[in-house]
Amino acid sequence: MRQDPSLAAAEFIAALAGVVQATDEAGTATVGTIRTDGGAINFVPRSVTFSLEVRQASTALLSTTVDALKQHLAMLCAAHRCDVSVTPHDAVVEEKDGVKLAVEPAFAAPVEFDRRLMDVVERACAEAGVAYRRLHAGTWHDAAILSAYVPTAMILVPSRGGVTHSPAEETAANDLVDGARVLLATTRHAVSALSL
Repeated sequence: MRQDPSLAAAEFIAALAGVVQATDEAGTATVGTIRTDGGAINFVPRSVTFSLEVRQASTALLSTTVDALKQHLAMLCAAHRCDVSVTPHDAVVEEKDGVKLAVEPAFAAPVEFDRRLMDVVERACAEAGVAYRRLHAGTWHDAAILSAYVPTAMILVPSRGGVTHSPAEETAANDLVDGARVLLATTRHAVSALSL
C-alpha cells in the first residue's frame, strides 16, 4: 500500500460521525476546512491539513471523544503509512471570503446553563403555546461567557433547513414572534425564580 495522507484523511472524515456518536448521540464534529500540500491531479499529496471541531455536552464526554478520535486517526495514518500531528486551533487565523475570522480557543469546556432559568424558559414556552425541546447547543455563544458571572440560558428559534451562521440563514416571521413572546415571558418569570 502506498503512503497516502489523502486516503487517511478521507477515511477519518467519513468515520467521524460514527466515532463521535459512539460516545454520545448528541455529540457533533465538523471538518470545516481541508487542504493538501504537494499534490496534483496525478500526484499523491505530501500532506493533508484539516480543521476539526468536536462538541459534546460535558467535559468528560468531550475528552473521551477526542481521545477516541485521536486513536482512530493514528490507526488510519499507520495503515496508510503517514505521520499524524494535532495542533490546537487557537494557533491558526482563519480567513473566509477575504475576511479574517475571530479565532476561538481550541478547547472550550462545555457550559451547563442555570437549571432554574432553563425551567423558566420551558414554562414560558408552555404558556406561550410554543413547541420546544431542551437541547445541547454545543456552540460557544456569548451566553457561555456570561454564565460564569450571571444565571444564563438560551432561547433558540428554528432556521429554515437548519442553516445558521450563513447569509442564507432565514427564520420564519412567526418563529421570530414566538421567540420574542417566550423571551418576554421568561423575563417576567425570571425575576421571581431567581429571587432578583
